[in-house]
Amino acid sequence: MTRPHLDTLFYEQVNDVGLRRKLRDARGFCNWHAWQARKIASSALGVAIIANDLITDENKGESGNAAQTPIPLCWPCDIEFNALY
Repeated sequence: MTRPHLDTLFYEQVNDVGLRRKLRDARGFCNWHAWQARKIASSALGVAIIANDLITDENKGESGNAAQTPIPLCWPCDIEFNALY
């Protein structure tokens, strides 16, 4: 189930403001989904755009007091969790 969502994210939804906000809130992808992204041949530009957004956000310090705030599930994990429950 992960692969179709990641394909869609990196190809069609990479510039979706709301989705990028969710990724910033989750501080990117979990380890599993980050490794899955490298298996998608066409994901390089999408990964670069998202990585740039995450790094820029961290450098600005807009994450606030991230150490005190619980980190939500990464976006694909959230979709999978909601599909199961």
